[in-house]
Parts: sequence; structure tokens; C-alpha cells
Amino acid sequence: MAKLYQNHYDNTKLINSLDANGNKPAFYIACSRERGPGKTFSFSKLLYENFTDKEEKFILLTRNMADLGNVASGIFDGYLQFEHPDVSMSERIQMKGAFSKVYINTGTGEDAKSTECGYVIPISACDKIKKISSLFYDASSFYFDEFQPLNNSTYLKDELGLVYNIYKSVARGEGSAIRYMPIYMASNTITLGNPYFEGLGLNGAIQSNTRFFRGEGVVFENCVVEGLAEAHKGSAIDTAMKKYLSRKGDNVWINDDNSLVEKPAGWGRATYICTLMYNGTMFGVYFYGNVGFYYLSRTYDKNSSYVYNLTLDGGRLNYPLLKSTPFLDTLKKQFFRGMVRVQDPGLQNILMNVLG
Repeated sequence: MAKLYQNHYDNTKLINSLDANGNKPAFYIACSRERGPGKTFSFSKLLYENFTDKEEKFILLTRNMADLGNVASGIFDGYLQFEHPDVSMSERIQMKGAFSKVYINTGTGEDAKSTECGYVIPISACDKIKKISSLFYDASSFYFDEFQPLNNSTYLKDELGLVYNIYKSVARGEGSAIRYMPIYMASNTITLGNPYFEGLGLNGAIQSNTRFFRGEGVVFENCVVEGLAEAHKGSAIDTAMKKYLSRKGDNVWINDDNSLVEKPAGWGRATYICTLMYNGTMFGVYFYGNVGFYYLSRTYDKNSSYVYNLTLDGGRLNYPLLKSTPFLDTLKKQFFRGMVRVQDPGLQNILMNVLG
């Protein structure tokens, strides 16, 4: 259970944690299934106090150049109105939208003062940032709020790769080719299969009951604030939309033990898709059109012309790799949508090893 900070999530445990190897992580990720636990509030407090107490500037990440101008206020306003009502944040867009500078504004009239405290960098401006990376020598950390969008189409092409290149461009100086700069990330959803979870090795590590996870270079916390879920469920809008909301939500349950094990009883007729091989074991993939499920079974068609290896080693060299076929993308997409079922736990483990 996360600690409470004035009835909000407290990120103290997360930001003071080491990774699985006992090192300071590059990525600190805080997610929740509910809106309003206070992740943005907690990270705003961290960034604001790091600057006011230690003069450590920050970089706010956003996806597109069109976002510039309102990112900082959107992140900090809730915290400032509560803790520092006489302070505001503003941005000044630089170099035709390549980035913006963030200012803390205090006082009024002749006493008005604006102090530069950080930057906003659009991930899509990666190439431009590389050319001007020395401008950000005084930044000490990154923060990406709501890094998991509601729609997968919102992600940029190779988004994690762009973030990596921005990091490598900016995190130079102090007499070193690379200096340590933590990347703090938060979102109001926990969706396996997103590019960050995939690239950072979290897809196969998080289950419904996972509260904290330490990986290599990354720590993850599922932010649970007592009573928040019940408060949402009891609201008028959630009560009215109960049926709709029952079809929505995160997909972390697919990692739970035996969550995909099911018998295809009453599913209608199946179409045989292909045979898969994993470490010498063969199994069949079926599609049940009536229910929209793909099904992995120990029973397979020995005469099928479509046989694929799941791994380069442990298979037969005369069978092509599944990753070289368009069907892998289909299977992966349907798996993370929760539309795949399996005959037994062993097959579920194989899926997680290959797709996770």
C-alpha cells in the first residue's frame, strides 16, 4: 500500500529505491488504475523542491511540439494552488517549437519575478534537440506525465528509441560522456504491451497484485490509495456507466497465474491457423470466430504447412521464425487485448516468455 501524503500518493519509496542490481535506476515508473491518487502532485512537489532547495532544473517530456506552452502549468498547477498559491508556472517557446523554457513566477507589479527552472522537450523534436543538447547542461532529471495514452495510436513511431536518444544527447557534461539523470514517469493506466513496458522488460513481470517491482535499471510502483477505488465506484457518473466501464480497464490480469487457461466449450467451430514450436515442443493455434478468441492447444495438425519456430535456438532450422511473419503482430495484439486463451499453464508461460 502506498503511503499517503495529505490523502495522496507519496513517491518517497519509489524515488529512494534501487533496481534489481542494487544500482540507481534510470526509470522510476508510477502507475495507477484509478484517477486522482496524486502521482502528478507528488512528482510536482519533488521537482519544485529540487529546484527551490538545490537549484536542480528539470526537463518535462511531451510528445508533440504543438503541446508546448501549456505543459508546465498543466502539471504543476494542482500542486502550486494547494501548496504555493502565490506561485505560478509559465513557458516561453524557443526555436520555433523545438523546446520551451519553464519559469517560476512570484510577486506582482514591481515585485514580480520570473526564474527559469526547467525545460519542456517534445519527443518528436529529437533531431533538433541533438543539435542543441548543450543548452540543457543544467537539467538534473526528466519527468513524463501520462506517458501511457488512452489510444495506442497516440504513441510516436519508435517512441522509446526517441526518448533514449534525447536522454543520450542531454545527459552529457560534467567531464563525463554520460551523467546520471533519472527519468520519472507516471500514468493513470497500467497497460501491458505498451512500448515502455516492452522495452524495459515489464510486460512479463507485473501481475494484478504487483505493488512494487525492481528490474534492471527500472523500478515500478502500482499506486494504491486506500478508499480511492470505492470513491470512484460510488460516484454518479461511474454508477450510470457501470456496464460500459465493465468492458474497460487495464490488462494486467493476463499475467496472473492461469488467467488464460480455459476450455473452448460452446465456442463453435475453429479454424486451424498454424503450428508453433518452442524448445522442441509443438502446439497448435486455432481461431474461434464466434467468440473472437485465439486458442493454443497441445493438439496440433501434423499435416499443416504452416509451422513456425518461436525462438531461434531450440527449434528446427527448416522451420521459419514466427517473428518473420505478419501473424506475430496479430497474435501479440490479440494477446494484449485479452483475446487469447490456452489449454494449460505451461502454454501460458510460453506465451509470456515469447510475447512479454
